Amino acid sequence: MKKLNFSSLLFIIAMSFTMFTITSCSDDPVPGCTDVDADNYNADADESDGSCTYINRFAGNYVGTFDCAGALAALFTSADAAIAQNGSSADMLIVTVSSSTLPAPLLVNGTVNSKDQMAMTQDLMGVPLEILPDGMGGVVAGTVWNISVDGTLDRQSNGDLSGPLTFTLVETAINGQVPGTIPDITDTCVYTATKQ
Repeated sequence: MKKLNFSSLLFIIAMSFTMFTITSCSDDPVPGCTDVDADNYNADADESDGSCTYINRFAGNYVGTFDCAGALAALFTSADAAIAQNGSSADMLIVTVSSSTLPAPLLVNGTVNSKDQMAMTQDLMGVPLEILPDGMGGVVAGTVWNISVDGTLDRQSNGDLSGPLTFTLVETAINGQVPGTIPDITDTCVYTATKQ
């Protein structure tokens, strides 16, 4: 029977250690956000784990105009927006809308759909909005509306926003009287906003 000498034993140990080192030091993937446009981009990540967030691509102040197709065309022409993260959510936005048509700023919820698109869907209840002509050169006073907003805004390469928003206005009161005097108004308006 052949004896195992010391140098053979050392060779076997060295080969075993080398094999162990080669197999245990293989490059394990580093999961994380791999999109350089994301808020939480990880330069060390080489495997996307779906964790990318894009709030900062939308956050900011905008000056905007509306191009409405129907009944709101002459009534609702511009609105400015301030967009910020809604709490600690990774994809929820709060949009503060200001306009000379509005008695006070309105808060509208938004959601980041992708790095280049946000959605706005909100039912705003009891909004005092005097926008309808009264036929005598003024506007119908004391009108209160429930307003539904639904649509998407696409982020342009320069940071501006543009997209269609559908508004439905349901009159709930005129000077505190019973609602239903004014027919519901539905219109789709293209909102174009320049980031400041």
